[in-house]
Amino acid sequence: MFRQTIFLLVLVAAAGVFLFVRQVAFAPVEIRKPVADLYWQEATSTAPWPARDAAAALVWQDKLWLMGGVNGGNAIVNDVKYWELPHFNDIWSSSDGLVWDRETAAAAWPPRRSMSVVPWQDRLLMLGGWSPIGGYQSDIWVSSDGVNWELATSSAARLDDRQAFPAREGQTLTIFQNKLWLTGGVNFDKRLAYNDVWSSPDGLNWTLVASSTPWSGRYDHAVEVFDNRLWLTGGLARGMANGEVWVSSDGQNWQLATANAPWGPRHGHALLNWRDRLWLVSGWDTDRDEGMNDVWLSPDGKNWIKPPSPPPWRGREDHAALIFRDQLWFFGGMDTDWRWRNDVWRAKFVLAPQP
Repeated sequence: MFRQTIFLLVLVAAAGVFLFVRQVAFAPVEIRKPVADLYWQEATSTAPWPARDAAAALVWQDKLWLMGGVNGGNAIVNDVKYWELPHFNDIWSSSDGLVWDRETAAAAWPPRRSMSVVPWQDRLLMLGGWSPIGGYQSDIWVSSDGVNWELATSSAARLDDRQAFPAREGQTLTIFQNKLWLTGGVNFDKRLAYNDVWSSPDGLNWTLVASSTPWSGRYDHAVEVFDNRLWLTGGLARGMANGEVWVSSDGQNWQLATANAPWGPRHGHALLNWRDRLWLVSGWDTDRDEGMNDVWLSPDGKNWIKPPSPPPWRGREDHAALIFRDQLWFFGGMDTDWRWRNDVWRAKFVLAPQP
């Protein structure tokens, strides 16, 4: 009887062990996918070009380019009027982000800030902005080498009645569907913030695509092409930044993707298309009155997350953020301490384990 009892206990124990092992062996395993992250390095804390914000920055001919802009330091220290601050028309280029060559100390176009410059049909095209010489601009300049510039027209023309589009600053200029697209901007003299959209097949003749879009008049917003559509984020509207995201497949009809993105209200930020994601980089939060030292990414323009590693640089506005040699480059701008910067940073894309 004792042996039978022991035998039964052994059988029960063995069955229990078998069931436990089977349950563990066939239990679903949680697989944590790696998340996109950025590994930051400082290329230089003091580039040779004077500190500035609202400059034009771009990648062209396998180089980084920086031109124009304004340094507002005297406005803070000496209470100088903003329109009396030093505006630049110098041009710099770099093949590595560390060594910069001054291509010219004074380009043919007058010093200015908040202009748009894009590579277009084997040349560079510049339009818009504000200059202490002439104020708000609607002139268009072109260059085949980035150094020597020619005035294509002193006033951009509309195809139907040759009427120039209003001069402005803080607009965006984007290449989409083999055309140039201009959106928004501001003219403080006229107290007008624009919510219009213009397109051009050649950079000289412009068509008014939408005189009034559903997004309110704004400036210092950002526009990028992603998933074959135009995406517009943030900007200053009625004196306050917003966290809106708008999307359009034709530049004329716009839908609100989200009214309150998790990155919050901001302007003077950058928006990039890189590695099948939208990336929003820094910018000024008017609610907090500070530059945000953050980066956000989105696979669809609606859902946004932060990479796990926080950036090491100070938050800022009207900086440059570019994709160059499959790295994210970040430089210049006015930081959250109201200092104008000439530092240069770069970030590699890495896949990190989920936290």
